[in-house]
Amino acid sequence: MTKRKVKPFTLFLILFSLIFLIMYPIWIHSRMKKAPSQAKLPEWSGVIEIWDIPYVQTGKGSHIQWLKSCINNFERKHPGVFIDVRSVTPERLNMYMFDDIDRDILPDMISLDIYQQSVPENLLEDLSPLFNQDDLAAFREPALERVMSGERMLGVAYMMGCYGLFINQDAFSNELDLGFGTTNNDDMDYATMDLIARKNSFQIKSGKKNIDYYGFCTYANASSRPLLSMIYQKDGKIRDNDAYRLFMEWMEEEQDIMPPDMESLSYSSAFRLFASEKRTGMLLGGSKVIYDMRNLQESGKGVEYQVYPLPLGGESGFYMDQIAAYGLLSQQNDKKKKLCILFLKSLLQEEAQSRLKSIGMFSVRKDLNLYEDDAEMLVLEQSLDRIVSGPWGVNYKAIENLWNNLFNKNEQIKNSENDYT
Repeated sequence: MTKRKVKPFTLFLILFSLIFLIMYPIWIHSRMKKAPSQAKLPEWSGVIEIWDIPYVQTGKGSHIQWLKSCINNFERKHPGVFIDVRSVTPERLNMYMFDDIDRDILPDMISLDIYQQSVPENLLEDLSPLFNQDDLAAFREPALERVMSGERMLGVAYMMGCYGLFINQDAFSNELDLGFGTTNNDDMDYATMDLIARKNSFQIKSGKKNIDYYGFCTYANASSRPLLSMIYQKDGKIRDNDAYRLFMEWMEEEQDIMPPDMESLSYSSAFRLFASEKRTGMLLGGSKVIYDMRNLQESGKGVEYQVYPLPLGGESGFYMDQIAAYGLLSQQNDKKKKLCILFLKSLLQEEAQSRLKSIGMFSVRKDLNLYEDDAEMLVLEQSLDRIVSGPWGVNYKAIENLWNNLFNKNEQIKNSENDYT
């Protein structure tokens, strides 16, 4: 009987298969044993809760969109940690803030109010020991002042807005000898503002009705008071303030230069008056005006306009209230507290701050300029360097006194001779 000759290649395949069948299960078993010890388990796992109150108005979209992208990045880097954002109205928040506050029902982090701090300071962690000098130096100064109470750092500012002056191009009438350019390369001054305001304040009769046209308009709500950005100065003194003096003159004019009840006029009403009804020559507002105007213009509506930085009138800078911040409430678990702080710091990273452009807002970091390619937004971004005060710390009382008396004509006469300090 002839023996079958086994070819060398076939023998090689048989031997390789045998070795594979023997060694592969051993290799798999060893990998499975090593995997758990090599995985990096979180120091703490669970849910971190944020209550977000929309105190600051974004230029477009919602800051929650931006925030959720930051949360997604953070959760990927910290498996087992989940951040839950709950949108809360100021009215709803006030229901929780009564005399006997139950800490257990409050979140881990919360939006800090602008004009009336709903959360008692003693419930907020002092973050100052957790930020070194380089960290603090990276903030724009108003963003840092926004969260300071004496030596305590009550939160982290993460987003800024800015006000500007929007002027209808038609307000620059040929009959009005301004001696002033109509491009935003020129700084506006109060003398020019006064000329524009008076020229564009009049009535037109339509049938049996008189339709009022105004020279100047703005809006206000519980957390946004653009008018103060013109009137309030860092030292609280208004006696020689050009803007305050101009405002009082406008208030006394027989022909209304400003719409009635402007101190409670909503943003939507003010914007409609300027952009849709075309019944005001100037609008003082934030970056939302720019994006809303662009939306109108895309549909063939709206007005041609120019945006200007706020006049300084010889002052060192102006006032701003649109700075958003989160505070960290007192924590019993140090590991959870550490993660909360890591999250707040993650909001300040270049990637996160650069994405603020997607919602038409500005960075709190000195080294980030987001709008080099957008001339209108650049006007507001460059104005950030002129901000010198806001409704924080020792300024608060003076600002409230000024605002409460601003539209009260009887009080104006009495208080115009006094300093709001």
